[in-house]
Amino acid sequence: MRARKLLAAVAAVSSILSAPIPAAAQPTQPPPDKALTVAPEPSAAPESIDAGKRAEVLGGGWEKSSDRAVTTTGDASGFHVLVADANDGYRWRTAASLSEPGFDTDAWIGNLCITASGDRAVVVYAPRTFTNTSVLNERGGFTAIVDLNGGAVRKLPLQTTLAYFNPGCGPSESAVLTQDGAEDRGETRLFLLDTVSGKLDRPIQIPGQLTSAVPSADGIVAADSGAVVRVHPDGKRTVVAPAKGVPYRLAADADGGVVYAQLEDKQTASVRRVDLERSNAVTTLATGAITDLSVRSARGGRVFVTGAKATKTASPAGSVALADVPHQAGMSLSGEVAVTSVLPSRSRDTTVAPTDPGDSQRVDITATSLATKKTFTLSVAPAAGAGDGAKPSPALGRISAAAGDPNDPFDGDQRYCSVARNDPRNQAMQPKPRQVEWAVDQAVVGQLTVQRPANWKNLGMPAYSPQGLFPLRALDGGGYIPAQILMGIAVQESNTWQAARFAIPGVTANPLIGNYFGIDYYNDDESDDWSINWADADCGYGVMQITDGMRLAGKEKPGETALPYDHQRAIALDFAANIARGQQMLADKWNETRRAGLIVNNGTAEGLENWFFAAWAYNSGLHQPSGQNPWGLGWLNNPVNPRYPADRPPFMETSYADSAHPQDWPYPEKVLGFAGHPIELIESPGTLVYSHLYAWWNSDQDRYNVKPPVVQFCEASNDCYPGESHLPNDPEVIGEPAGPCAHKNSSGKYDLKCWWHQPSTWKAQCQTTCGHGWLRFDPGYAYQEDATNYAPNCGLTGLPSGALIVDNLPTNIPSVRPNCSPGHSNAGSFQFDFLG
Repeated sequence: MRARKLLAAVAAVSSILSAPIPAAAQPTQPPPDKALTVAPEPSAAPESIDAGKRAEVLGGGWEKSSDRAVTTTGDASGFHVLVADANDGYRWRTAASLSEPGFDTDAWIGNLCITASGDRAVVVYAPRTFTNTSVLNERGGFTAIVDLNGGAVRKLPLQTTLAYFNPGCGPSESAVLTQDGAEDRGETRLFLLDTVSGKLDRPIQIPGQLTSAVPSADGIVAADSGAVVRVHPDGKRTVVAPAKGVPYRLAADADGGVVYAQLEDKQTASVRRVDLERSNAVTTLATGAITDLSVRSARGGRVFVTGAKATKTASPAGSVALADVPHQAGMSLSGEVAVTSVLPSRSRDTTVAPTDPGDSQRVDITATSLATKKTFTLSVAPAAGAGDGAKPSPALGRISAAAGDPNDPFDGDQRYCSVARNDPRNQAMQPKPRQVEWAVDQAVVGQLTVQRPANWKNLGMPAYSPQGLFPLRALDGGGYIPAQILMGIAVQESNTWQAARFAIPGVTANPLIGNYFGIDYYNDDESDDWSINWADADCGYGVMQITDGMRLAGKEKPGETALPYDHQRAIALDFAANIARGQQMLADKWNETRRAGLIVNNGTAEGLENWFFAAWAYNSGLHQPSGQNPWGLGWLNNPVNPRYPADRPPFMETSYADSAHPQDWPYPEKVLGFAGHPIELIESPGTLVYSHLYAWWNSDQDRYNVKPPVVQFCEASNDCYPGESHLPNDPEVIGEPAGPCAHKNSSGKYDLKCWWHQPSTWKAQCQTTCGHGWLRFDPGYAYQEDATNYAPNCGLTGLPSGALIVDNLPTNIPSVRPNCSPGHSNAGSFQFDFLG
């Protein structure tokens, strides 16, 4: 089974820098010539509203308003907190740019909340790939307090959940931070934070899973199964208001109430308010479609009900209002404007090259004035490193270095991963996006047979072909993997990179490796956070993040068998071999789930939605049948898991900005989202291209329904009943809260093991309503040649006569780049040393 991965020193996934083709530009049927069509690029946005038009756009009195808008954007340089004040015409500035040293990622992501004063933000941030791993999702996010006026950053010695509801603010200067340990520890920890002093109270430890915890006038309130509850300092809970299922989007208001949303049925949600000061009386404020209705908090306990409301009533509290804005809009702190999108700037000026992917990326921020109903878009280039946000978090502890010879750049016999970093004999070439798509198209039909000659790229390997090493794995039921599904996994896993992030196509670098050093930076022992533990290394390599069999022989995990070393090197250094192995792994998950009876819709390989279970298992595995014991697909990627907001739309469908907060979607939904919405990747300096051809559907509505209903996998078949309450009484889980899981073990005890193990259909007419993949490169299409960016200078031209050359590498180590043999003798040697 594919191991779950920790990507620490090297992180990779789909990027906030990478825009999908807008939905409006996508044909519902493939164009005849299979050409990639793109919507016209918009004009560059200004940085400020023209001074003479501010009253027209914003309404009278804007210059005296104390309103403030806050939003975020992430890229390779950091997670940026952006602020715009009304009296400055909502001109955007960077309050802070948050990142951590030692994490090589294409994008930082995160969440924030604003305290009552509007002067402070509490921020949780992490590398994008943390969303691929359950433990990092649950408690891997770095946490900081940001001064929105002066940009001062106070990083906290605590890592918390990346779920949408964390952190939680309310009508005070306090905030609640959540550590989710439900998946592996059966409990949740809450921390009350004083944002003025930076003091963290002792953790409150609660059995089971609590979500959406916020500070209120009546203490901490949170969402439990079937109720809004108050959490007491000793961890006990009392019901504040009964609810259907698990409430979400909790927001404490300034009038002593809590506003929340809940599911009414598979299509409908309601927003309600419980009055904590008046006998917990509950009022329904609005109802509407699940993905059209939401709740947003602002400054000082102001709460807004956003989205399209089928029915609505006036709020009994002055601090709660109904806002006529899209449900996902972010409200300004006084509710005078709503931020509706944050997108990368796209200029028509072809003389201006795109910025380096490692730099901060200019964004266009669109907002609507609620006073005038006028929309305006302003541009800003986030200031990387603003507010000392790049200094190491105290949660990382003391950074330690491994003992060893500083003149031996790779790690010798210490390592557990098969192919070493920093070894000049093991460097991977970064492929072009076109090469990755070509390899995927050939792999899924068994034609990835390009011949790699002996000593290909001077790597010293014997001759092979990618699918000679890793042959096509046939699918039960026939057909082949849709290319867009395999591409969706490649985008989610690695951003389609084979080498480290900084290498552009054609350039060589270390192979991309997940948690090579075995760093355990998410457990409860802060003393080991940056201690190297080679035995815990994940060893996920390249485009598909291959882990199985990638440890050195003799250092395997229990039950693992190391692949032959030449196979391991091919996976690590050759994108095509890596993709061939990825085809096998995904096909194995299809066959494994299908043989266990887990079939989606009509079960054909052609339908994209039918790959939901295989993608689920690819990420988090399948608990195998074992007699009468529970079995099936685990809780992390179940869409009903309350760590994902119930009001989320399909991933990337309404806006590419979804990639800024991927923690809001389970893994299979992200894969399907990327299948239909390719990302932009660098092909050469100044040139960006789309990663792959998008999947297609017969109608826009069919494409929108790619996401299953939230409660699709919570029903009698896995003893899961939304809205019901069953008290766990198995000895291993006694003390955990009542919830919808009604599974009993052989002793008749409730044991909380509601794993999904049944077929499921949400598209009964899948032949016409499911998505379809297609090939840009037909079977047998010619190999796509390597990029030639930054060709090395391998000669002596330009050096003065008699110059002596001292190389850091012996001349007998050849370059991986073609036609680059050393034309000199080494006139000396030198060594490195590290000064303490």
